[in-house]
Amino acid sequence: MNSTLTYTLMGEKQEVDPKHSVYMSIPVEYHLHKNISLFAELAGAGLGGENLVLPNGQRTRLHLTTIYFPVGVKLYPVERFALVGAYNFGLITNALGEQNGEDVDFEDLKNGNSSFSFGAEYKFRSGVAAEVKYNIGTSNIAKTIPGMEMKNNFLQIGVGYYFDDNKQ
Repeated sequence: MNSTLTYTLMGEKQEVDPKHSVYMSIPVEYHLHKNISLFAELAGAGLGGENLVLPNGQRTRLHLTTIYFPVGVKLYPVERFALVGAYNFGLITNALGEQNGEDVDFEDLKNGNSSFSFGAEYKFRSGVAAEVKYNIGTSNIAKTIPGMEMKNNFLQIGVGYYFDDNKQ
């Protein structure tokens, strides 16, 4: 997972270095037709950014422990290959950072975090699947600091296993 923050402070876009982490998910898929399915996942990831400049000029890293619930559609133009689109409902369970070498709990961020995602998935006959998705943040997670807007974007590259993949 590669997470980046779109961060604007007083109308100026701030550069934030990406944060890399892993994600885990439990997917459920229901086939409406051989070419269309609905899906939902329960997923968790460490999102955020590095080298973030705060309004007071200090630099920090931001780690957002996030649980998210994507709900979407998969279109299968050919067998076993899907184009994926979803809306993610997210919950930030913990927002930690580091300032001046000390751990800091960021309490001025919202708990909700939503995004649109799009990507592709390929399911091998063995039940193993490979996916790539890009998520574009739609909610401002900054809560109490005037003039600050922060949205979380992330790229997911994953390998997983479908236990019951005999529908295709």
